[in-house]
Amino acid sequence: MIGAGVSGLTSALLLARRGLRVCVVADQFYPQHCSSKAAAFWHPFWAGQSAVNRRYAMASWKQLQALSSVTGTGVA
Repeated sequence: MIGAGVSGLTSALLLARRGLRVCVVADQFYPQHCSSKAAAFWHPFWAGQSAVNRRYAMASWKQLQALSSVTGTGVA
């Protein structure tokens, strides 16, 4: 199970696209909890400095850069 926030939903989508079965769960949704435009922050340095973490961080950064130039994604 994955949380239903911005990061959780993105992770769920990517896992589902790889053929994995995903169940997204939240105890509350907007307007009872947070907002429909909650922010997610990218902090790859929290994951450690292994080569695998650096590779995933760079792949994430490139994807976020691409999304930031697409109107309507909300990525900045």
